[in-house]
Amino acid sequence: MAASPIPCDPTCCPLCGKANSCTLAAGGEIHDCWCLQTPVDPAALTRLPEDERNQRCLCPACAAGIARESR
Repeated sequence: MAASPIPCDPTCCPLCGKANSCTLAAGGEIHDCWCLQTPVDPAALTRLPEDERNQRCLCPACAAGIARESR
């Protein structure tokens, strides 16, 4: 029997693993989420594996491209 995939934590960023501050994942309303007010760096989205896209939110630093620049 194949192992089932480990479910992803919707409160963690798929790029860095830190808290993504997602209001929706925390039980709030989508219109209150930071991501609707902040531009997302397209390069950050291209760093996501295909199976991670549209599954959970990036953290503000990764979304802005800051996390990659500080490495």
